[in-house]
Amino acid sequence: APINAWRVWMKPRTSWIARGTIIIVLFMILAAVHTGWWVWPFPGPLAENEAARHLIGVIGAVFAFLTVIYTGLLLGYSQPIALWHTALLPVLFFVSALSTGILAILLIGQGMGVKTVQLTLLTAINLVVETLEAFVLIVFLYNAYRTVESRFSAKRILSGVVAPAFWLGVVICGLAMPFFLELLGGHGIPLTLAALLGLFG
Repeated sequence: APINAWRVWMKPRTSWIARGTIIIVLFMILAAVHTGWWVWPFPGPLAENEAARHLIGVIGAVFAFLTVIYTGLLLGYSQPIALWHTALLPVLFFVSALSTGILAILLIGQGMGVKTVQLTLLTAINLVVETLEAFVLIVFLYNAYRTVESRFSAKRILSGVVAPAFWLGVVICGLAMPFFLELLGGHGIPLTLAALLGLFG
């Protein structure tokens, strides 16, 4: 019930839900302060204090990283579901989130007129990240299929009821098409399409 929502903060020493809530809230606060510093600089000495701004940025980056891997850690501690009970899950969440973030920046950056050289660099970085993501996904599913406890789940993903969404959404739209569109180089429509497909996938 909503009236009991405050309990989500309790027991951070033993509960990943509590840890995740604290991590996400702190990340949002740090991100808001850091963004506000750039978009709407505070008057006085704070606006001139680059060291403090960079410090908040670094701390915010740490909490951004924790936010990204938190869900993987939470699911990994779900003992009854063998598919999730692996150290690869936080890694998969991390590389997927990193690629998604880069694609979002590429999409927004083109609309804001970001320099071509910066977009080219981000595209090159994302090609590496997408390759790593595909590798981690393959190893994750291979290990799941190889393990008796999680083989049923792996079969559902690869050839069962979940397979169409996996192959079309994740593999084709989320990885393959963005990778090849980015590999072709250039900007404009191909890069926009790559970013949209990747975000959709």
